[in-house]
Amino acid sequence: MPSPLSTLILYLASGANIVSVIGHTQMGYNEHFPPLKALGPRNASAEVMKNGWLSVNVTYVMMAILTAKWAHTGLTDPYEKAMFACAAVMQAYMGTRYIKIGIYKPLFALWFAPGLVAGSLLV
Repeated sequence: MPSPLSTLILYLASGANIVSVIGHTQMGYNEHFPPLKALGPRNASAEVMKNGWLSVNVTYVMMAILTAKWAHTGLTDPYEKAMFACAAVMQAYMGTRYIKIGIYKPLFALWFAPGLVAGSLLV
C-alpha cells in the first residue's frame, strides 16, 4: 500500500496523463496535421502519420489507468514495473529528440507524469 504522499503523487500523474491526451490531440490537429494536407487528400503517408500520432494517445490512457491503480496498490508488480520502465525510457528519449529540434511543449507529456511516478517510488 503506497503512502498518502505517494497516492497523491500517483493521482497527479494519472491526471497529467489525461491532460496529455488532450494536449497531444490538440497539437496534432493544430500544428502537425494541417501541413499534411499539402500531400493531398488520399496520400497514404499523410494518413499513416496522422494515425501514428493519434495512436500515441493509447499509451497516455494506459498510463493514466495504471497510475490510478498504483495509487491504490503501489507499483509492486514486476511486469508493471517493466511496462513503466519501457514507457519512461521511450518518453525520455523522445523528449530529447524534441529538444534537439527546438520544440518544448511535449516535454510536459513526456517527462512530467513519468517523473511523478518515479518520485512516488521515493516517498
